[in-house]
Amino acid sequence: MFQDDLLVESDYIARILQLIHAHSPQCIITGACHTEDGLEFFNPITPTENPYFLFGNNTVSSPSVITLARSFARAHPFDEHLKMLFDCAFYYEIFSSGQSIMFAPEIHIANGIWEGQAQRGIEPSQFTNEVRHLHRKYPQAQLSKLLPDYQELFTQRHPNAPFPFSTVLEPNLFTQIKEWWAQYRQSSAPK
Repeated sequence: MFQDDLLVESDYIARILQLIHAHSPQCIITGACHTEDGLEFFNPITPTENPYFLFGNNTVSSPSVITLARSFARAHPFDEHLKMLFDCAFYYEIFSSGQSIMFAPEIHIANGIWEGQAQRGIEPSQFTNEVRHLHRKYPQAQLSKLLPDYQELFTQRHPNAPFPFSTVLEPNLFTQIKEWWAQYRQSSAPK
């Protein structure tokens, strides 16, 4: 579990053990919710699979909701090149692994919400670099083909938000220089 997450039900671990004993899954994914104080819980999440994990479309929650067989965890470590999308890349691996996955949305992990969370400090350039890394790492995911549909979905869900990363997944040198120059101008602009 992440240091800012917590168990909601007092019998969470006992219930996980019952599921392991009864079904022997390689992976159990529980439900989630959010908390700011550890007392009030809101915004429940029912975990689901989706084709857009590698773009950061997280429909599972934090990795705290995952219980894994040791053999699976050892064979699928987190990608240390990622800061923002490490969990989504891991979920992509879980769902594409062919292993037995069990959903238990009725029990919950609470994700702690606070101002110092790592995801709050991620720049669009970092997001872009991570999506490009995943595009190269998982060619079988065919992110170039999925991108238009994901852009449409993102725009429907967030009509007033800018798209979070560059849609150029395979940049040429000119594109890279242009992006670097935009980042430089933004970082050197008076605040």
